[in-house]
Amino acid sequence: MLDISRKQKGADKLKAGLEKIGIEALESGLGDHELDAVTCAFVGKLFLEGKSTTYGEQENGIVMPKAEKPRGIEL
Repeated sequence: MLDISRKQKGADKLKAGLEKIGIEALESGLGDHELDAVTCAFVGKLFLEGKSTTYGEQENGIVMPKAEKPRGIEL
């Protein structure tokens, strides 16, 4: 949905994808777990902005970004 690489393809590709969608100031050397946390925080931000979809029940479903490509963000 975000059009970024998954961590299974390497942390460098995931970091480049996060930077492509506008997330700045990511330190070099971040591991896949830290980059996953950044991705989760970004999806949480989209949820709060009403730019996500929840699959399953609201209380325990999976939150995914809406299909539209997000633009850059300010942290």
